[in-house]
Amino acid sequence: ECREEGCGRRFSQSGTRRQHEMTHTGERPHTCRVAGCGRGFIRRAHRDDHENTHTGARPHVCRVVAGCGAAFASRSARAAHERGHRA
Repeated sequence: ECREEGCGRRFSQSGTRRQHEMTHTGERPHTCRVAGCGRGFIRRAHRDDHENTHTGARPHVCRVVAGCGAAFASRSARAAHERGHRA
């Protein structure tokens, strides 16, 4: 259970609880490694996706329609695109 007073959210894994508790504390342990940026993230994967916006890398390719070829800097942008194929 989250230790933040008044929250009460429950988790089956302590690591998931710890990540959630960072939303209360403001802790962002994974900092963008691009000089001058300094933006922080709770999850390393979110930092990595963010860094793609600096480099222009688009490693997340549509998996729904063969031949679509759409590519995205972040997993979340790819997921939103893929939902469009399924609609």
